[in-house]
Amino acid sequence: DVYIAAGQSNMDGRGLTNQLTSPYNVPQPDVLLNYTNPGSSYQTGWISLRPGIAVPPGHSGSLPSTTFGPELSFGRAMADNTAGRQIAIIK
Repeated sequence: DVYIAAGQSNMDGRGLTNQLTSPYNVPQPDVLLNYTNPGSSYQTGWISLRPGIAVPPGHSGSLPSTTFGPELSFGRAMADNTAGRQIAIIK
């Protein structure tokens, strides 16, 4: 199942990764993520869903960054509630 998470800064994410708790603070290998940030060179290809795949204002380093978006809880909820199905998110 492929889900598209599109939008501006709210979807990209401004939550701080250092405030995350389990199970959101570690990679989620049962959910795939493909991230592209238009207007920048950030693009991941398919990776396991993990915190830090967001580009906060002024960020010039590599990923992972210090922020995350709603894909972490969405991906976890979808994987937990769709047994036997592969979950993929295009962000």
